[in-house]
Amino acid sequence: MRVLGIREKVGNNRIRNSKSCTYNTIHNSQITYLAWNTTKKFKLDFVGIDIGERLGKYMIIELNSAPTIGPVWANKLGNDLIKMYKRL
Repeated sequence: MRVLGIREKVGNNRIRNSKSCTYNTIHNSQITYLAWNTTKKFKLDFVGIDIGERLGKYMIIELNSAPTIGPVWANKLGNDLIKMYKRL
């Protein structure tokens, strides 16, 4: 029930896929709000959301049902799931 984090893709390529860029972790309340409302609207428990920015506005590009989250976010997610199941 939370946004795990925001990774900003950094690269010079026009198309920034996972193999052609690096990532910075950022904090952005507008992006967090958009992501949170998207998950609530579609009743999603876990999703990766690609968000783009154009002319100063953020927009949803894509929802990923099996996002590549890497080891840091995987550990955070794993810890959250363990806590959740312990409460059941």
